[in-house]
Amino acid sequence: MNDMTASPMPRYHQIYLLLRQKIMEGVWPEGTPMPSENELTLAHNVSRITIRSALSRLESEGLIFRRQGAGTFVRPPKPERRSEKLQGLLENLVEMGLRTEVKLLSFTYVAAPADIARHLNLKTGSVVQKSVRIRSSKGVPFSYLTTWVPEDIGHHYRPEDMAERPLLAIFRDIGFPPADAEQTISCKLADNIVAPLLQVELASPLLWVQRDVRSKNGRQIEYIEALYRPDMYEYKINLVHEGDVWSHLDADPAAN
Repeated sequence: MNDMTASPMPRYHQIYLLLRQKIMEGVWPEGTPMPSENELTLAHNVSRITIRSALSRLESEGLIFRRQGAGTFVRPPKPERRSEKLQGLLENLVEMGLRTEVKLLSFTYVAAPADIARHLNLKTGSVVQKSVRIRSSKGVPFSYLTTWVPEDIGHHYRPEDMAERPLLAIFRDIGFPPADAEQTISCKLADNIVAPLLQVELASPLLWVQRDVRSKNGRQIEYIEALYRPDMYEYKINLVHEGDVWSHLDADPAAN
Protein backbone atom coordinates (compact mmCIF):
# COMPACT_ATOMS: atom_id res chain seq x y z
CA MET A 1 0.00 0.00 0.00
CA ASN A 2 1.15 3.54 -0.72
CA ASP A 3 1.90 5.80 2.24
CA MET A 4 1.22 9.39 1.20
CA THR A 5 0.52 10.86 4.63
CA ALA A 6 3.82 12.78 4.67
CA SER A 7 2.90 14.90 1.65
CA PRO A 8 1.24 18.33 2.17
CA MET A 9 -0.81 17.70 -0.98
CA PRO A 10 -4.44 16.51 -0.52
CA ARG A 11 -4.72 12.75 -0.93
CA TYR A 12 -7.30 12.91 -3.70
CA HIS A 13 -4.90 15.12 -5.68
CA GLN A 14 -2.04 12.67 -5.12
CA ILE A 15 -4.22 9.83 -6.40
CA TYR A 16 -5.35 11.97 -9.33
CA LEU A 17 -1.71 12.65 -10.33
CA LEU A 18 -0.75 8.98 -10.02
CA LEU A 19 -3.72 7.80 -12.09
CA ARG A 20 -3.21 10.54 -14.67
CA GLN A 21 0.43 9.53 -15.05
CA LYS A 22 -0.58 5.90 -15.64
CA ILE A 23 -3.13 7.01 -18.23
CA MET A 24 -0.50 9.07 -20.06
CA GLU A 25 1.90 6.12 -19.95
CA GLY A 26 -0.72 3.80 -21.47
CA VAL A 27 -0.92 1.45 -18.48
CA TRP A 28 -4.62 0.88 -19.25
CA PRO A 29 -5.13 0.46 -23.00
CA GLU A 30 -8.08 2.19 -24.59
CA GLY A 31 -11.18 0.01 -24.38
CA THR A 32 -10.00 -1.90 -21.30
CA PRO A 33 -11.58 -1.07 -17.95
CA MET A 34 -9.53 0.50 -15.19
CA PRO A 35 -9.46 -1.09 -11.73
CA SER A 36 -12.70 -0.65 -9.81
CA GLU A 37 -13.17 1.91 -7.05
CA ASN A 38 -12.80 -0.86 -4.44
CA GLU A 39 -9.56 -2.08 -6.03
CA LEU A 40 -8.13 1.46 -6.15
CA THR A 41 -9.19 2.04 -2.54
CA LEU A 42 -7.26 -1.03 -1.39
CA ALA A 43 -4.26 -0.36 -3.65
CA HIS A 44 -3.74 3.19 -2.38
CA ASN A 45 -4.96 2.76 1.21
CA VAL A 46 -7.44 5.64 1.01
CA SER A 47 -11.18 6.04 1.37
CA ARG A 48 -13.67 5.46 -1.45
CA ILE A 49 -14.60 9.15 -1.33
CA THR A 50 -10.96 10.05 -2.04
CA ILE A 51 -10.90 7.72 -5.06
CA ARG A 52 -14.16 9.15 -6.36
CA SER A 53 -12.80 12.70 -6.07
CA ALA A 54 -9.71 11.73 -8.07
CA LEU A 55 -11.79 9.96 -10.73
CA SER A 56 -14.17 12.91 -10.97
CA ARG A 57 -11.27 15.21 -11.79
CA LEU A 58 -9.99 12.81 -14.45
CA GLU A 59 -13.50 12.62 -15.90
CA SER A 60 -13.83 16.42 -15.96
CA GLU A 61 -10.59 16.55 -17.99
CA GLY A 62 -11.97 14.04 -20.48
CA LEU A 63 -9.36 11.39 -19.64
CA ILE A 64 -11.86 8.74 -18.50
CA PHE A 65 -15.51 7.88 -19.02
CA ARG A 66 -17.86 5.56 -17.16
CA ARG A 67 -20.27 2.97 -18.49
CA GLN A 68 -23.11 1.93 -16.24
CA GLY A 69 -22.50 -1.64 -15.11
CA ALA A 70 -19.31 -1.96 -17.19
CA GLY A 71 -16.76 0.14 -15.31
CA THR A 72 -14.44 3.09 -15.89
CA PHE A 73 -12.54 3.37 -19.17
CA VAL A 74 -9.60 5.46 -20.34
CA ARG A 75 -9.99 8.04 -23.09
CA PRO A 76 -6.35 8.86 -23.89
CA PRO A 77 -5.66 12.38 -25.18
CA LYS A 78 -4.87 12.67 -28.86
CA PRO A 79 -1.25 13.70 -29.44
CA GLU A 80 -0.85 17.26 -30.64
CA ARG A 81 0.35 17.40 -34.22
CA ARG A 82 3.14 19.83 -35.01
CA SER A 83 3.47 21.41 -38.40
CA GLU A 84 7.24 21.50 -38.22
CA LYS A 85 10.09 19.97 -36.24
CA LEU A 86 12.54 22.69 -35.24
CA GLN A 87 15.99 21.87 -33.92
CA GLY A 88 17.57 23.43 -30.84
CA LEU A 89 16.41 24.78 -27.51
CA LEU A 90 15.86 28.41 -28.52
CA GLU A 91 13.99 27.59 -31.73
CA ASN A 92 11.67 25.20 -29.91
CA LEU A 93 10.96 27.80 -27.24
CA VAL A 94 9.96 30.31 -29.93
CA GLU A 95 7.79 27.68 -31.61
CA MET A 96 6.04 26.92 -28.32
CA GLY A 97 5.47 30.64 -27.77
CA LEU A 98 3.77 30.95 -31.15
CA ARG A 99 1.29 28.15 -30.53
CA THR A 100 0.30 29.01 -26.96
CA GLU A 101 -1.43 32.00 -25.37
CA VAL A 102 0.14 34.43 -22.91
CA LYS A 103 -1.27 36.83 -20.32
CA LEU A 104 1.03 39.60 -19.06
CA LEU A 105 0.54 40.12 -15.30
CA SER A 106 3.14 42.83 -14.71
CA PHE A 107 5.77 44.88 -16.56
CA THR A 108 7.99 47.07 -14.39
CA TYR A 109 11.51 48.46 -13.97
CA VAL A 110 13.16 47.53 -10.68
CA ALA A 111 16.54 47.53 -8.97
CA ALA A 112 18.20 44.14 -9.54
CA PRO A 113 18.78 42.06 -6.39
CA ALA A 114 22.24 40.52 -6.08
CA ASP A 115 21.29 37.13 -7.54
CA ILE A 116 19.51 38.64 -10.57
CA ALA A 117 22.39 41.06 -11.19
CA ARG A 118 24.80 38.13 -11.12
CA HIS A 119 22.81 36.27 -13.79
CA LEU A 120 22.80 39.35 -16.04
CA ASN A 121 26.43 40.34 -15.34
CA LEU A 122 25.30 43.66 -13.86
CA LYS A 123 26.06 45.51 -10.65
CA THR A 124 23.67 44.92 -7.77
CA GLY A 125 20.98 47.59 -7.84
CA SER A 126 21.21 48.14 -11.61
CA VAL A 127 17.82 48.86 -13.17
CA VAL A 128 16.30 45.89 -15.00
CA GLN A 129 13.01 45.30 -16.74
CA LYS A 130 10.96 42.65 -14.92
CA SER A 131 7.88 40.96 -16.32
CA VAL A 132 5.56 38.24 -15.06
CA ARG A 133 3.46 36.19 -17.46
CA ILE A 134 1.13 33.21 -17.48
CA ARG A 135 1.27 30.98 -20.55
CA SER A 136 -1.68 28.76 -21.46
CA SER A 137 -2.42 25.97 -23.91
CA LYS A 138 -5.99 25.67 -25.20
CA GLY A 139 -7.17 27.97 -22.42
CA VAL A 140 -5.52 26.05 -19.55
CA PRO A 141 -2.56 27.74 -17.76
CA PHE A 142 0.61 25.65 -17.68
CA SER A 143 3.50 28.03 -16.87
CA TYR A 144 4.29 31.00 -14.64
CA LEU A 145 7.19 33.01 -16.09
CA THR A 146 9.27 35.72 -14.42
CA THR A 147 11.77 37.46 -16.72
CA TRP A 148 14.53 39.99 -16.04
CA VAL A 149 16.17 41.95 -18.89
CA PRO A 150 18.82 44.74 -18.81
CA GLU A 151 17.22 48.18 -18.82
CA ASP A 152 18.61 49.33 -22.19
CA ILE A 153 17.23 46.23 -23.93
CA GLY A 154 13.88 46.44 -22.16
CA HIS A 155 13.26 49.95 -23.46
CA HIS A 156 13.17 48.60 -27.03
CA TYR A 157 9.76 46.94 -26.60
CA ARG A 158 6.39 47.63 -24.95
CA PRO A 159 4.19 45.56 -22.63
CA GLU A 160 1.74 44.88 -25.47
CA ASP A 161 4.59 43.36 -27.50
CA MET A 162 5.16 40.75 -24.79
CA ALA A 163 1.46 39.93 -24.76
CA GLU A 164 1.52 39.24 -28.49
CA ARG A 165 4.89 37.65 -29.33
CA PRO A 166 7.52 35.34 -27.78
CA LEU A 167 10.22 37.35 -26.05
CA LEU A 168 13.01 35.50 -27.87
CA ALA A 169 11.51 36.58 -31.19
CA ILE A 170 11.32 40.17 -29.92
CA PHE A 171 15.03 40.07 -29.00
CA ARG A 172 15.87 38.99 -32.53
CA ASP A 173 13.81 41.77 -34.12
CA ILE A 174 15.25 44.56 -31.95
CA GLY A 175 18.84 43.63 -32.74
CA PHE A 176 19.74 41.28 -29.88
CA PRO A 177 19.43 37.83 -31.50
CA PRO A 178 19.74 35.06 -28.90
CA ALA A 179 22.56 32.64 -29.64
CA ASP A 180 22.78 30.21 -26.71
CA ALA A 181 21.34 29.51 -23.28
CA GLU A 182 22.33 27.78 -20.07
CA GLN A 183 19.47 26.06 -18.31
CA THR A 184 18.87 24.34 -14.96
CA ILE A 185 15.81 22.18 -14.28
CA SER A 186 14.70 21.36 -10.75
CA CYS A 187 11.48 21.22 -8.73
CA LYS A 188 9.51 23.69 -6.62
CA LEU A 189 6.19 23.60 -4.78
CA ALA A 190 3.34 25.89 -5.83
CA ASP A 191 2.88 28.71 -3.30
CA ASN A 192 -0.26 30.70 -2.52
CA ILE A 193 0.44 33.10 -5.42
CA VAL A 194 1.29 30.62 -8.17
CA ALA A 195 -1.13 27.80 -7.24
CA PRO A 196 -4.37 29.66 -8.12
CA LEU A 197 -2.84 31.16 -11.27
CA LEU A 198 -1.86 27.72 -12.57
CA GLN A 199 -5.07 26.16 -11.23
CA VAL A 200 -3.28 23.60 -9.08
CA GLU A 201 -3.45 22.69 -5.40
CA LEU A 202 -1.27 24.55 -2.91
CA ALA A 203 2.13 22.79 -2.55
CA SER A 204 1.69 20.87 -5.81
CA PRO A 205 5.08 19.98 -7.35
CA LEU A 206 6.09 22.11 -10.34
CA LEU A 207 9.02 21.94 -12.74
CA TRP A 208 11.34 24.85 -11.99
CA VAL A 209 13.41 26.05 -14.93
CA GLN A 210 16.13 28.72 -14.65
CA ARG A 211 17.56 29.97 -17.94
CA ASP A 212 20.34 32.43 -18.84
CA VAL A 213 20.15 33.62 -22.46
CA ARG A 214 23.09 35.20 -24.30
CA SER A 215 23.27 37.09 -27.58
CA LYS A 216 25.73 36.37 -30.38
CA ASN A 217 28.34 38.71 -28.87
CA GLY A 218 28.14 36.83 -25.57
CA ARG A 219 26.09 39.43 -23.69
CA GLN A 220 23.57 38.27 -21.09
CA ILE A 221 20.23 39.51 -22.46
CA GLU A 222 17.73 37.62 -20.30
CA TYR A 223 17.35 35.66 -17.11
CA ILE A 224 14.10 33.76 -16.69
CA GLU A 225 12.61 31.62 -13.95
CA ALA A 226 9.71 29.46 -15.12
CA LEU A 227 7.36 27.23 -13.16
CA TYR A 228 5.59 24.55 -15.22
CA ARG A 229 2.74 22.18 -14.43
CA PRO A 230 4.29 18.72 -14.92
CA ASP A 231 0.95 17.30 -16.05
CA MET A 232 0.93 19.70 -19.03
CA TYR A 233 4.59 20.26 -19.89
CA GLU A 234 7.35 17.93 -20.95
CA TYR A 235 11.01 18.53 -21.75
CA LYS A 236 12.57 16.03 -24.14
CA ILE A 237 16.32 15.90 -24.79
CA ASN A 238 17.81 14.02 -27.72
CA LEU A 239 21.22 12.46 -27.16
CA VAL A 240 23.77 10.94 -29.53
CA HIS A 241 26.30 8.29 -28.48
CA GLU A 242 29.85 9.15 -29.53
CA GLY A 243 32.48 6.69 -28.40
CA ASP A 244 31.87 6.16 -24.69
CA VAL A 245 30.03 9.44 -24.14
CA TRP A 246 26.42 10.59 -24.56
CA SER A 247 26.33 14.06 -26.11
CA HIS A 248 23.44 16.51 -26.13
CA LEU A 249 21.95 16.87 -29.63
CA ASP A 250 18.88 19.04 -29.20
CA ALA A 251 16.04 19.80 -26.82
CA ASP A 252 12.31 19.96 -27.36
CA PRO A 253 10.19 21.64 -24.67
CA ALA A 254 6.49 21.15 -25.34
CA ALA A 255 3.17 22.03 -23.78
CA ASN A 256 0.74 19.11 -23.92
